[in-house]
Amino acid sequence: MADKDDTSKVPPDRNSDPTHASAETSPAAGERKFPNRSALTRLERAIEAQREQLLQAHGVLTCLYEVLLYAEGDDAINYAQAAHAAAKLVNKSVEDLDSVRIRPLIDEIVFKSGDRVEDSGRSYWR
Repeated sequence: MADKDDTSKVPPDRNSDPTHASAETSPAAGERKFPNRSALTRLERAIEAQREQLLQAHGVLTCLYEVLLYAEGDDAINYAQAAHAAAKLVNKSVEDLDSVRIRPLIDEIVFKSGDRVEDSGRSYWR
């Protein structure tokens, strides 16, 4: 069985913390460091925590939908449809809070305040 090629790079997780990057992926010397990066990291963590809670709520609503869909009673189907609609709204919020979508918004705010944040992926692919 062949061993894994030691020279191959594994792309970083898109939600990984760039402060834990290895020397190989760290910015080159002379690039500007940003004092409010820790505030951005806290914001990203808070958003991700809310996303996780929304995903759990989506799971509960999906289970409720399935149970009500097959329940006895005149209004069970209506309640199932209401649970399904709520699950879809929660899922939309989860998608909107995804780091791929929210990161450009955060960067725009930082850029307007006069600081510039470098994309951690850019230094990786050099």
